[in-house]
Amino acid sequence: LRVSNDALLGLAAAQAALLDAAADRIASGGVLCYATCSLEPEENEMQVAAFLHRHPEFRREPPTDFPAELLTHAGDLMTLPQRDRIDGAYAARLVRAG
Repeated sequence: LRVSNDALLGLAAAQAALLDAAADRIASGGVLCYATCSLEPEENEMQVAAFLHRHPEFRREPPTDFPAELLTHAGDLMTLPQRDRIDGAYAARLVRAG
């Protein structure tokens, strides 16, 4: 492990706080793009699921112009080094209801 479990939990808590702070600043119809250079579910899919639970005024709105092979089942961007020959990354497009 390059990152300890305790460090991962700390990062996830900090990311949740940042997302919550940003949510209050997004206008109706506005987009919050959450992105990481991590492949850890705690920082990505789980983080977005928890955010959407805390903030039901937001919904995922997947991009329409990305290659389907780069999108998760939920519609989030995920690149994998072994598959895509680029660095691993994750991004979710979250839209505030308006």
